[in-house]
Amino acid sequence: MNHSTRRFFSLLLSILLIFGAGVVYVGFVQPLYDEIILLRAELAQKEATLASRKDLSKKISDILGQYGSENKAVAQMTAALPESPDIATVLAQLQGVSLDSGVVVNDIGLSEQANVLAGTAAQTRRANVLPLGVLNFSLSISGPYDAIIKMVTSLEQSVRIMDIKSLAMAPEKEDQAAAMKAELKVSAYYQKSLDTAGKK
Repeated sequence: MNHSTRRFFSLLLSILLIFGAGVVYVGFVQPLYDEIILLRAELAQKEATLASRKDLSKKISDILGQYGSENKAVAQMTAALPESPDIATVLAQLQGVSLDSGVVVNDIGLSEQANVLAGTAAQTRRANVLPLGVLNFSLSISGPYDAIIKMVTSLEQSVRIMDIKSLAMAPEKEDQAAAMKAELKVSAYYQKSLDTAGKK
């Protein structure tokens, strides 16, 4: 084989190798590269979606936390100033405080006062304020002086808004100054509906 023939075959082999490399690239490498690019795009999209969901989850948690705090505040406000007289709860509270203080409740009376807020129902609606209803309790109690003072203090610090209107004490017996009798007047409040207030 002469020199020119060897050069021809070498050139042909080079062409075949280049062609084969092109076939391999087009047939295998390029599709694999395209698939990698597609997978990277899908991964980036999933990461963006995950980040968005995490952000949304945090916002929802914040809203729920805020809503829970508001619910707690509303519950506390409702306990302090309910939307109905809820007389049974007040009586139970008075009884519980007296027992805890060591005071005996001998008699109890109740009367309801007219609206605390002055003005007509129409004026109240315009002001967007609910009038207050008042429950006036009169208690005849007896017990040691310290126990009566403890009861009064507990009522003033109770969750339900109460006012001590008056307290009159005297020895239960002249020869037993430690035992006291007292007349206690307490007012408890609640929110009245505008319809109910308009009838007063």
